[in-house]
Amino acid sequence: MSKIALQGDASGTGTFTIASPNSNTDRTLTLPDEAGTVLTSASDYLSSTSDITPTASPAFRAVLGADQTGLTNSAFNKVNLDTVQWDTHSGWSTANKRYTFPVNGYYLIAAHIKFGGTSRTRGLISFWKNGSEAWRSFDINGSSAQDIPIISGTTILYGTTSDYLELYGYVSGSSLSYDWADADHETSVLDIALLRTA
Repeated sequence: MSKIALQGDASGTGTFTIASPNSNTDRTLTLPDEAGTVLTSASDYLSSTSDITPTASPAFRAVLGADQTGLTNSAFNKVNLDTVQWDTHSGWSTANKRYTFPVNGYYLIAAHIKFGGTSRTRGLISFWKNGSEAWRSFDINGSSAQDIPIISGTTILYGTTSDYLELYGYVSGSSLSYDWADADHETSVLDIALLRTA
């Protein structure tokens, strides 16, 4: 028959108490046949929620709430996202229109931009980290006006708590804009979610 042994630590001075819950039902705790450390709700890398629950992972989305006009032709223009739909760990700076990673780790980053204007013949999405381009989507070139309506892009980037991310677009044409929506409710959007910590 297997036995349960409680072993103290000779160098420690604290007392650990195993407390019974307030219950009128008999319960059985079954231990796995594994060696290792037991995770608890205090096992947290963000000091607010357990890392064994999905609520601990940062998640973020921001969109344009109105058309952003006056873009420079054939140049990188920052997308000034102005409507945050969720930001679980307060990474977004409204003043700077950028996201600072709240945890060191690997992040899934996705965006799409809806381009407005006339004679759109080239466009792409670009993710900038700390003021420099870190990734860009396919460079799409069209042969006639209105060929570049929406571009999407997805990647994985590593970020630390001292890194920030910005969304940029590049488009060629005239009377250019980033559009917020149309009849199909398409909009310019940035999504960020932590995949795993470093």
